[in-house]
Amino acid sequence: MELSEDNTPIITEEKDIKGLPIQKIYQGCIKSMLIDRETIRARIKELAQQIADYYQNRPYLIIVILNGSNLLWLDLFNELNEIYLSGKYENYINAEYIKIKSYVGTESSGKITIYGEELLKVEDKEILIVEDIFETGKTLTKFVEVLKNKKAKSIQIFCLRSEERRVGK
Repeated sequence: MELSEDNTPIITEEKDIKGLPIQKIYQGCIKSMLIDRETIRARIKELAQQIADYYQNRPYLIIVILNGSNLLWLDLFNELNEIYLSGKYENYINAEYIKIKSYVGTESSGKITIYGEELLKVEDKEILIVEDIFETGKTLTKFVEVLKNKKAKSIQIFCLRSEERRVGK
């Protein structure tokens, strides 16, 4: 997989979708895909290794933002679990789940509601947030503020994709 200077995959061609399991509702709407499943899995594996290398034997709390990050988290969990079971580091997976709502349908409502934040115990803990898509940045900025106010020791963000057309607007 060829990566750009900022470590994002360089997409050189669209891939044919013939033979792929696509839900009926989407058939006829999708002509091709930009990134195939194997490329995504390979990238998640690389990032999981970077995460494990970064934290090494230090405990950290993973906060998964639902619902969008479910499948991403499943793949990341499996990769991290494999690394920790190999014995390379004496660490384990400690995860909490929250839901953040800022959209009504496909449009941002401008209002950010965080569900489950009151249950998070993050004081003096290193935090890794798992989010699937970074769009405007408003939601994550608000959530990071919440974690800082709760005195998290450090905050890192794992995100697979950034929507450049929305970032900074």
